[in-house]
Amino acid sequence: MLTIFNTMSLYIGTDMKRFNEIRDILEANKIKYKYYTKNHLGEWTGRGTV
Repeated sequence: MLTIFNTMSLYIGTDMKRFNEIRDILEANKIKYKYYTKNHLGEWTGRGTV
């Protein structure tokens, strides 16, 4: 049984090449995945993005 607690982080970083390599491997093996991004553009303004 899969729940929200049965997840793990495979990669945390800023290298898009490495991220795409990992994503391609997951897709080739038909492994479901989710990814989250954080936009730092405009964070110096205090709220949100520009």
